[in-house]
Amino acid sequence: MPSAQHRTHFFKSHRWTNLKAPIFKNLPRIAIVALTVIFNNCMRAHHFPPAWKHAITVMIPKPEKDPTNPLSYRPISLLNIAGKVFEKILSTRLKNFLEINNLLPPEQFGFRSERSTINPILEFHTDTTRHDNLKEHTLAVFLDTERAFDRVWHDGLVQKLIKIPINPNFIQLIDSFLSNRTCSVKIQNIKSRPIALQAGVPQGSILSPLLYIVYCKDFPVTDAPRTKTRLFADDTAVWTSQRNPAIATRILQGHLNNITTWTNTWRIKPNPLKSQSILMSYSGARSRHQAPHLLLNNQAIPKLQHIRYLGVTFSKNCTLNQDHTYKSYIRPVIEYRAPIYATLYPALLPQISACERRMLRRIFRLPDRFPSENLHQETNTIPIQSRLKELQSRYVTRTLNSNNALAIQILSTSFKYPSRDGRLLNRIPKIPKRKLKHPPTALLSPAYTDLPDDLQELVDSTPLTMR
Repeated sequence: MPSAQHRTHFFKSHRWTNLKAPIFKNLPRIAIVALTVIFNNCMRAHHFPPAWKHAITVMIPKPEKDPTNPLSYRPISLLNIAGKVFEKILSTRLKNFLEINNLLPPEQFGFRSERSTINPILEFHTDTTRHDNLKEHTLAVFLDTERAFDRVWHDGLVQKLIKIPINPNFIQLIDSFLSNRTCSVKIQNIKSRPIALQAGVPQGSILSPLLYIVYCKDFPVTDAPRTKTRLFADDTAVWTSQRNPAIATRILQGHLNNITTWTNTWRIKPNPLKSQSILMSYSGARSRHQAPHLLLNNQAIPKLQHIRYLGVTFSKNCTLNQDHTYKSYIRPVIEYRAPIYATLYPALLPQISACERRMLRRIFRLPDRFPSENLHQETNTIPIQSRLKELQSRYVTRTLNSNNALAIQILSTSFKYPSRDGRLLNRIPKIPKRKLKHPPTALLSPAYTDLPDDLQELVDSTPLTMR
């Protein structure tokens, strides 16, 4: 109980409960003992209290989505603090049981210890590079699941838990956790009436990710040669490497048909339009083969030149995308100095933009005379001047809202100098006046007599200020 109490994150939970997170983390021993008794009684009775099953749902906008579309928001559930601690205890027990008994598929990398996103990313990149060197093609499909956590079938999940050699009492407790859940949607300071949830695992729950990967433990995996299936929670990647792209298409299409059958059986809805496919070929054969045509639920999967998998962009030539080189190695060097560039002489700022355009043309292999006004649209990048202004504005806002008095003083420092009476005066450096000092006529008299007659006449006709 104390371990779960300190390892549970409460920063999203305490906003609507009377029990604040700092208070809960510093409960006296007598309160911890009482809470432990409540948890033990819940386990004995196979009962999850209704007060812990009600959630306040807030809508988080998805990045780069239309804010006027309701589907552009991701629901996040804010749950009771005591319920989250109890979920943490149940999650730890279930995870340890599944891992010790090897009951989770090795293809699943999500929400598991000693596994991370870098494992499937590295495996995919290694396979594509190796088979590219062997003059083979790699055909890959990346599936998108529509509202994956919200579509978990409760009875189906309980049925899969029953097939696992797990304690029936624990299964009854999980069934109580899933059933009769309610939520209220909160927008600003307005909450809706409680809504009954008939399916899905709650977003924001500690148990939800683990229950989802248990629900997908029998996801179809093909035994075709040089074909792999990798899962990270609801992100699914399937790829195969073959000599002939037609063979790769036939293998993946057969596997997609099996996936379609499985998703229809277990009420999971993949989205073919948001899924992606890509054919990665070696340079000598790219123009000789047609692009593959793959179907999911009788709908065509879009074919792309670049795909983004778990945050990393890959291109069809088996390399990382060009924007990765620019955004990871070049742009950070310039952006690191963004606050300093605010004081840069204005005439030097265009030189930074010119340097940026020159590097973008080389990285993306564009002609040297490619129009500058179309460069950022072609490379899908933001002009460095806009980035610098944004970073400078963030720095000022972050500094003014901080407790760093020295940094705030630097931002508020002006060119005023203190006077003797303590006042600040605008002291502008004086520019010395340029005085033309004309040599006296007396200094010219010794040399005047030695001049030829024509030069003496020229001197006589010259104004005094020019002599």
